[in-house]
Amino acid sequence: METTNTTPNEQVTRASRAKQNTVQEIKEVSIDASGRRLGRLASEIAVLLQGKNRADYAPNLSGSTIVTIENIDNLEVTDAKKQDKMYQNFSGYPGGLKTQNMNAIIAKKGMAEILRSAVRGMLPKNKLQKIRMGNLIISETNSQEK
Repeated sequence: METTNTTPNEQVTRASRAKQNTVQEIKEVSIDASGRRLGRLASEIAVLLQGKNRADYAPNLSGSTIVTIENIDNLEVTDAKKQDKMYQNFSGYPGGLKTQNMNAIIAKKGMAEILRSAVRGMLPKNKLQKIRMGNLIISETNSQEK
């Protein structure tokens, strides 16, 4: 950060980060999830949502990439992980901790919720997380059925 003195009582500060009202070009990326591993796909999506693959990356901007995932049902997850991986949800009340394995989540909410949870865990925990997760679109239907 550099500072410039204009008058003895007044000081102007210029930050090197991008301003919030900077207009970025919106880019859409479509990813086919068939045959891809869950964690590797989630980390690639997290980088795209943050905009870290762009030359004009700024950590205080939400990123202007919309990521669309297709063929989510063909995502590759081992059977051992489906049984062993546990997801916890706490209601905030005493005795309100619910624990479910991945099979139960897939049966109840589908594979899209598993991918959403993995991507959310890889994004920074700040005010931009909700905005970035809004730029993630997961299509439930297979593109082969169209």
